[in-house]
Amino acid sequence: MVYRRPSAPHIHIYDSKRRLIGPLDVARMVKIEGWMPDRKLTKLILDL
Repeated sequence: MVYRRPSAPHIHIYDSKRRLIGPLDVARMVKIEGWMPDRKLTKLILDL
């Protein structure tokens, strides 16, 4: 599950149980706060 604000510089990524996985910088598609986003997740977000 991905929650995205219209003008936010990053998004918060949640799992199916609504637990926070981590934030992702949308402009650069890089992780924030030390977690590693899955390549499939990054592609999904780019396709949005």
